[in-house]
Amino acid sequence: MSDTLIPFAPSVAQLHRLALEHWRAGQQLDALGLMRRALSLEEDNVEYRAALARFLTNAGCLAESTYVLAREYPRLLHFGFPLMFLYLSIDTSNEMGLLLALLPRVQSLKWFLTNVPKESLHKTALIVSQTTGASRTLICHSNRLRFIRTLLLRGETARLLRWLEALRMRSGKKYPSIYRSMECVTLCVSGQQEKARAVLQELRRDPRDPSLFPPAETLHVGPQDGLVSQIFTRPENFRLLAEAMCGEIPADCCPADENPWHNLSAFNRSTHDSLALHLMAVTAYNAGAPASLAAEFWNHIARLHPDDPVAEELYHCAIRDALPPRPMPYTWRLSEHSAGQNLALVSSVCALDAEELNCAWAQDSAFRRALHWVMRAENDAFAQVFPALCQKLTLEHLHDLVNDFCYATEQNGAHLLSLLAALPEKTQRAFCRSAFAGFSPASLKRMLAIRTAQSGLEHLQGLAPDAFLLWLDAGIRRRHGRNIHGHALLLAWRYLGLIEKDIDVRRLARALNVSPRLAEYRVRTAKKEIRA
Repeated sequence: MSDTLIPFAPSVAQLHRLALEHWRAGQQLDALGLMRRALSLEEDNVEYRAALARFLTNAGCLAESTYVLAREYPRLLHFGFPLMFLYLSIDTSNEMGLLLALLPRVQSLKWFLTNVPKESLHKTALIVSQTTGASRTLICHSNRLRFIRTLLLRGETARLLRWLEALRMRSGKKYPSIYRSMECVTLCVSGQQEKARAVLQELRRDPRDPSLFPPAETLHVGPQDGLVSQIFTRPENFRLLAEAMCGEIPADCCPADENPWHNLSAFNRSTHDSLALHLMAVTAYNAGAPASLAAEFWNHIARLHPDDPVAEELYHCAIRDALPPRPMPYTWRLSEHSAGQNLALVSSVCALDAEELNCAWAQDSAFRRALHWVMRAENDAFAQVFPALCQKLTLEHLHDLVNDFCYATEQNGAHLLSLLAALPEKTQRAFCRSAFAGFSPASLKRMLAIRTAQSGLEHLQGLAPDAFLLWLDAGIRRRHGRNIHGHALLLAWRYLGLIEKDIDVRRLARALNVSPRLAEYRVRTAKKEIRA
């Protein structure tokens, strides 16, 4: 009897083990795929969720890492940890495993402080102090780079070039080289190759390379470690991209029997930056590279972000040799046909009754992917369907929707989910309807009051509920004068009452730097309004 191989589906534990083996072997995309499969089979397994988050953070996908972990944050809230310790859950440098994996054994903050390596705690404290303290340099750079990337993908190059020029004039000698590289890339995208080459020559002549990162000895971490490295775009990727887009990287410098595009193909293996990969794909295709090379870049993005239909569509067009004629535009968008299909799918599912809708939410991955795209798209399609979603989804699925929405719109879903868990169901649904619709712009004084309340609540409980404060502010009458600190105290008091926290008015006044007399007056007035 001859030996026979019997195919079998690997168990969840085997998928987890294979993922770890592939990660150690440097096969990061394969590891991510295996870990996602394992988690899809056991969604409540905290260890698998933590492992996937760690993989994503190491790959530079911090937003998706937070998105994966956000489902566990309501549970974290009940342990009463300060916010800085929650950052350990996505910090790749600590070798003790992620905080989330330890939750079942964590009994107190004292246990936590005793058992977590001091280096990890120190590092996390330093990182958080850099991002939430008086100096917000790191966050400022992060927001700027996010803005640059968004405009590049939308194709708004003229607006971006004006903004970069204004930033350069303000920054002077402190203008980091990453912005010059971005400027060079933007000029290439807009078809201004000669100006782009001039910028590239300036980059090469200037020996200075102002860094976005503080000195490594200050933070006791290198620029490639943990959270700090993920806040920023790695400069070397965009310097290489700028050189390729300017035609400065020779494509035919190898023997004839080798791949003449090997230089660009190597770039595909050197980064997980989706923007850089897409721009390089279009650059290679427009320069005459075969569509199969561009397909490698888009397949990389699709494996990194399976919820993005644009990457998948571009990949399939490339392998079918159905890409647009050269030169292909750089904008990141679905074709009209695919966009129409996604809109039709979302509309049809949202029109179902509550039971069928919740079943589709749990089982139909195509619907969730289409909804993600609708949230990101520049149209009003989501505004038409979110009332039905808020009304029909179960509370658990509504939390998933909040997490999806925050991820799609680049907000912190972890904080929102933590706070939602403490609210009555009716309040949760009311808040979600307001949040999805978008909050009205607040006046400067109201925003100052909201930020003051936010700072005080961070001091008291470690969370920053800015969206909730915006929501509460919209419902407060405007007849109590213009005292910013008094309004901030009223917002904080209403918020604490909403989540059923015991409120010590004098302690709250100290946290917000408000006089006890003013605090007590504002609380008495608010109580009268509530009774009325």
